[in-house]
Amino acid sequence: LCNDRGSALIHGCISCCFLSQNRPRSLATINKTIRLGLAGRGDSSICTCCVFAEINERQKAMPSPYVRATFWHLREASGACGLAAYLGRTVVRDARLKKRWDFRHRAGDVVHAEVIAPSSITAARSPAELAQLLDRTEAASLHKIEDRQRWPQVAVSLVVALPPDSEASLDDVVEIVRALVDRVVGDYDLICYLVVHDPSLKNPLDRNRHAHVLISLREMTPSGEFAGNKIRELLGRVRNLQGLHGPFGAFVEGIHWPDL
Repeated sequence: LCNDRGSALIHGCISCCFLSQNRPRSLATINKTIRLGLAGRGDSSICTCCVFAEINERQKAMPSPYVRATFWHLREASGACGLAAYLGRTVVRDARLKKRWDFRHRAGDVVHAEVIAPSSITAARSPAELAQLLDRTEAASLHKIEDRQRWPQVAVSLVVALPPDSEASLDDVVEIVRALVDRVVGDYDLICYLVVHDPSLKNPLDRNRHAHVLISLREMTPSGEFAGNKIRELLGRVRNLQGLHGPFGAFVEGIHWPDL
């Protein structure tokens, strides 16, 4: 990660962004949260405010901060149903494709799973019901399939690296991810599916504990249906622009970034 001038690396761990007293208070995007929330700067990889790390003279290793955000699309042979089945290591019936997505053979590493719904929603949805609704909503406006160049976006998919169990409890890392989701969603009535995978349960040498988050792009009504246009300003993006002194990278967010 780089600072605003793009010259110095920023180091730290994800926990600092959300559990530090110096965390940013009002940020619109996940990119900006991580970029501004990390405590250590310069050449040092030591995080100065991490509440989990025990740093001594012999070992000064820190978890690598990592969050990947991608848009999940509804395609001719895939959609949210397949992703939900994979994340939950379970079975999800895909009514649109008339098939069952079955990932039970990968079970054994799911340590936490929950659907985070807006407070206005009274009827809770299961992960399978959420995935089916996401696919059904986008498929309703899909008029062309053959030779299609661009497929509709179903949701935002996040992958978040988390500290291992020796540095943070399961409750701690779940709160970290919930705080991250809260920063991304903000005041929008979006629904999310959060899953934490801990591969060390299947292989003690694999310490790659991480979380997956599936975030809807449309707001959910109190009746439990998606309505309105998609929210386009959840994530910031890096744009390659041309300036007076040559090309440069710029961090932009929102839907009116050319006017900045």
